[in-house]
Amino acid sequence: MKISQTDRVKPCPAAFTLIEVAVSVAVMGLVMAGMFEGYVLASRRAQYASYSLAASAQAMLRMERIVGSAWTVSGTPCTNLFNPSLTNTTTVALCMPSNGTNLAYATNIVTVQQLSTNPPYVWVQVSCVWGFMGLGTFTNTVGLLKAPST
Repeated sequence: MKISQTDRVKPCPAAFTLIEVAVSVAVMGLVMAGMFEGYVLASRRAQYASYSLAASAQAMLRMERIVGSAWTVSGTPCTNLFNPSLTNTTTVALCMPSNGTNLAYATNIVTVQQLSTNPPYVWVQVSCVWGFMGLGTFTNTVGLLKAPST
């Protein structure tokens, strides 16, 4: 018996070709790399926000100590009678979760500038300088206009 060419059914391919598999693996690799990079970027931004918030808290803590201190005016020329320990430059550890030796340090710089003698006013500025992962130094600054205690 002879079977004609028209009676034969061509079988459909049941699998992917090698090129289709290679292209799909390449696309999947690009998508996974993008997801990983997005995760790393989001993690770094969250850590930066944590450093910045901790530095702001340190600057505010120092400012609250200065505001809470007594400043009395004595003599005809007004003199700055703040306690010198309040206006020293100090290095402090930022209040963040840490384990062992991964503490982050910042430097608080206090500047007191007499603006007026009658009425006596001073401008108090606290700058908290901190570094982040070798990307440079950043500064959080808090300023306040203060009158003497009555």
